[in-house]
Amino acid sequence: MPSDTLTITDNRNGKSYEVPIEDGTIRAMDLRQIKISDDDFGLMSYDPAFLNTASCRSKITFIDGEKGILRYRGYPIEELAEKTTFLEVAYLLLNGELPTGEEHEKWRQDVVLHTMVHENIKHFMDEFHHDAHPMGILLSTVGALSTFYPNAPNVSDPVNRRLQMVRLIAKMPTLAAFAYRHRMGMPYSYPDNNLSYTGNLLSMMFKMAEPKYEVDPVLEKALNLLFILHADHEQNCSTSAMRSVGSSRTDPYSAAAAAIGALYGPLHGGANEAVLRMLRNIGSPDRIPHLIERVKAGEARLMGFGHRVYKNYDPRARIIKEMADKVFKVTGRNPLLDLALELESIALEDEYFVERKLYPNVDFYSGLIYQSMGFPVEMFPVLFALGRTVGWLAQWEEMVLDSEQKLSMMFKMAEPKYEVDPVLEKALNLLFILHADHEQNCSTSAMRSVGSSRTDPYSAAAAAIGALYGPLHGGANEAVLRMLRNIGSPDRIPHLIERVKAGEARLMGFGHRVYKNYDPRARIIKEMADKVFKVTGRNPLLDLALELESIALEDEYFVERKLYPNVDFYSGLIYQSMGFPVEMFPVLFALGRTVGWLAQWEEMVLDSEQKIARPRQIYTGFDLRHLK
Repeated sequence: MPSDTLTITDNRNGKSYEVPIEDGTIRAMDLRQIKISDDDFGLMSYDPAFLNTASCRSKITFIDGEKGILRYRGYPIEELAEKTTFLEVAYLLLNGELPTGEEHEKWRQDVVLHTMVHENIKHFMDEFHHDAHPMGILLSTVGALSTFYPNAPNVSDPVNRRLQMVRLIAKMPTLAAFAYRHRMGMPYSYPDNNLSYTGNLLSMMFKMAEPKYEVDPVLEKALNLLFILHADHEQNCSTSAMRSVGSSRTDPYSAAAAAIGALYGPLHGGANEAVLRMLRNIGSPDRIPHLIERVKAGEARLMGFGHRVYKNYDPRARIIKEMADKVFKVTGRNPLLDLALELESIALEDEYFVERKLYPNVDFYSGLIYQSMGFPVEMFPVLFALGRTVGWLAQWEEMVLDSEQKLSMMFKMAEPKYEVDPVLEKALNLLFILHADHEQNCSTSAMRSVGSSRTDPYSAAAAAIGALYGPLHGGANEAVLRMLRNIGSPDRIPHLIERVKAGEARLMGFGHRVYKNYDPRARIIKEMADKVFKVTGRNPLLDLALELESIALEDEYFVERKLYPNVDFYSGLIYQSMGFPVEMFPVLFALGRTVGWLAQWEEMVLDSEQKIARPRQIYTGFDLRHLK
């Protein structure tokens, strides 16, 4: 028997199964064969918050939590922090190698070219309340960028895909600075492309009436360092959201909005703010022992200590701690620093924390630096998002290119009162019911995953909508209409069937990852269709759809593979006949599904087993290498 296998014995029936082990993992789908009867769905793994589940193979970031090691593309974080700029690290994460001098200059120019945002984005921001949280503004405006670039959804085109990635990296500081100035009631300050990436951000945020903002080199370098340290961190909650939402092949702006939504939650992007709050509550060093005792008794938490991955000192925390003194020489010493140092010293001498491997993490000192540099606490997660965007995009593109990764008042005219047709009203009510929930699909998974950071339901729903925006999820019924129009006439159906069987085409609206029988929703919609068409007139594509279904379901190829019509096969025909344009199809889907998303989200919030989502990964990138 091969040594790289796992033998599983099912004590329910005595059967044994041999499952391959690869890269220290077994494939969850290999468990599906473990059944107690032919009609049994098969065994599944249950892993709330993905505590021990690898969701992908990745070459980008390597973490050894036991040893306190963090590497980007094989390079130690300590060397990158000391010897590179943030844009060089961004290039490394996206391309796998550090840029040469010529490549670096071209890369910098590419980013500089796209720092400006459309003036309508400013008008969009102006509509937010004056004290709106900058993270909510950032989430909304990043998502809105997808409407400014109609080619953004074409993620299969490498040139177009990279253009959208550069645009987002370039515009994030502008959007962040505008969000800050909106909250402060200050006029927006435009990019100064003669400055560095971080210098430009400082200028756009803090420039007043002076002709040119003078960037302090120490603060500029500190922010550059913090962005490098936050650039990527394997499969955390927000990165998982970026990948999960992106798996529907939605555009990078919508996927990034989902990631921002996850980061908006206090369990993710709010950690350094929680550290400051804790230090202020302590007040003086003599109160530290009392806090320590409360933590050990389970009555309080020591914020900024411990990490799900690191069981050693977070390497990023060491680097930030060293940078802090340089920053405080410019800004003045943060009075909370001495309290933080004393707290760390006492905690790391206490057996309770040492045994549990609770060491300071990246959030323990980063908030002190941000605060001393003049950033309000509301901007902390925004700055986190700025640094992390390049990591999100690198992870997103890796997912897109990975063949193993698969999918996660209208009509009112001039009349005083719109007369609702009862048949169409009932049809839309029915479609909403059929779409209301469907277990753990891509968008619902995004709602739960993003919500696991305890972000608000609006931000989590924005992530779910982003997932639904992708053609592999919410665009299926539009794809059915496109296929039927391309067929044109019944005599061309056999040709399509043969192309599908040869692997040259797909039969849209047939088959489902879950259903291996006729989708019950499709039967209901099919029955409703005739009633709708009596009001609207018969859709000429219906007869084509019926003929296609009849021919396919008599073909052994489709019957053997259990490829039956799903909910999308007829729903688009009804929507179209009711007068909805195809662009509204996923919007209608979202309207029906919102109640399901919220029910799933609340169930997750109330489930004590559910922690912040942080999948594992199989690292396939470079071994340790050093900068020259």
